[in-house]
Amino acid sequence: MDCRTLRKRPDSDNWSEFPNIDEEVRRLIDEAEWYKVYDTRVQFFAILKFFEFNSASDVAQNQQLINELNSWMRVIRNLSTNTNTYYYNTYEDFLKSINEVQKWSKIVYGKNSSTILSFLSGDNNKLSGFDNGQLKEEQIKAQLLQNSNGHDWQNEIFKIEEHKYFLGQIRFLLNWSKDENDNYQFNVFKNYVEKINKVFDNGGLVSQLKENHVFKNALICTDSWYLLNNCFIKFDNNKDRDWSWKR
Repeated sequence: MDCRTLRKRPDSDNWSEFPNIDEEVRRLIDEAEWYKVYDTRVQFFAILKFFEFNSASDVAQNQQLINELNSWMRVIRNLSTNTNTYYYNTYEDFLKSINEVQKWSKIVYGKNSSTILSFLSGDNNKLSGFDNGQLKEEQIKAQLLQNSNGHDWQNEIFKIEEHKYFLGQIRFLLNWSKDENDNYQFNVFKNYVEKINKVFDNGGLVSQLKENHVFKNALICTDSWYLLNNCFIKFDNNKDRDWSWKR
């Protein structure tokens, strides 16, 4: 699973199973940037933990359980993918996520037979194991999805989460949609979703806004020194792990 994720092409000049190919494989493993597959491992572990408490036959016959599996994996996907962007620098960081998934699964599906959204929207101030910003975002979204107009929020949140560039990280849109009393306004959020889709495509900043540095020049006109001092303003690192528009 890890090797397929890393997608490293073998050396076509290697001709013997040992020692040539053996040495190549060992070198590739030693040099691999393993943070690239930590999120995949966390998601796979989350699937196993869900089915530890819910049998496959029960899930196959119960639409409510199918919906809960999708909800559980959506949250874990958002957390692990966007923790991978900021947080996984060592194997110990990865283990923190694994331990947290194990703890959550026991609380949600083992002890209480609850839902992941109910768990996240509750008073859980000690959540850890993932990027703090993404944890807070998932808690906010869980609360919005369960309020009186949760169906409207669901349609817009789920749609923009599947944007190939954002991949579940949309807290900037949530922040922009707050009013003066810090209440989230659905129509404002929906309006910003429509606008942001015109600025970013699957690869990052759309090509039209890269031409002649149109978007960068617009940002430089703001009074934010932070923008001027970050390298995503200077370079087109749209998908770099540590420096990108998502950072």
